[in-house]
Amino acid sequence: PLLTFVAAFRISARVTGGAIFRQKGYFLSAAIDIQPASNFGALGIYISLNSFLGVAFVRHKIVGLVLGEKRGRLHGLSLACALVCWFGGVGVAAYQHHASRAMHNAFAALFVLGALLHFCAEATIEWLEHLGSRTSRYFRAWLCGVAAVGCATFISHILVEEIRRRG
Repeated sequence: PLLTFVAAFRISARVTGGAIFRQKGYFLSAAIDIQPASNFGALGIYISLNSFLGVAFVRHKIVGLVLGEKRGRLHGLSLACALVCWFGGVGVAAYQHHASRAMHNAFAALFVLGALLHFCAEATIEWLEHLGSRTSRYFRAWLCGVAAVGCATFISHILVEEIRRRG
């Protein structure tokens, strides 16, 4: 993911002379909005998302062995949210911002909310079942809080952008 971010931002900055970021802000969506960065960015996003989904599935299986029948719904919800995150991320790569702002932003919201809910569900399972050390549980809970603030900021930006567009 970091390589994708850096490369897409550098390519787009070079191709547009930085104009894309002055126009749309410093978001990955702006960095992958034009070619050739969109091609490289989409490839990097697909690789990253498939890796994430693989890790989420393996973790789901491992945690499932520890949980047994306990927390089945929450555990299943966690994996479902990982799938929503993956689907949203694939949609972000498929619909560049310039092609369809509404579709791109809807997929971005699915991506961000799916990831947040997945990580929060995993952290909740760890707390309820005392998985991992107390320090690691506190750290993951703190990360979920930071991610929630970041997601709220991001979703607010998307909503403001869509409201301005329609207004």
